[in-house]
Amino acid sequence: MDGRTLSSANGEAITSDAAIFATGWRHPYELMFDPSLARDLGIPMPKDIQPAPYRQHWVHPNAEAEKEVIANYPIL
Repeated sequence: MDGRTLSSANGEAITSDAAIFATGWRHPYELMFDPSLARDLGIPMPKDIQPAPYRQHWVHPNAEAEKEVIANYPIL
């Protein structure tokens, strides 16, 4: 960032009035849907209310994604 200009690694420059840097995610639907309905609708839900088979399903894909992120972005 330089003033209102964001320069990307490929040399492209983008001018903007604002930039938002954000990390993390907070679940907004906890109280809106019953956990079984949220699962059926494909809405993410906090791990502590996920059924065990649902949690187990994501163990391998999450581990693989984590490896890929660390390999591509070791600074994280």
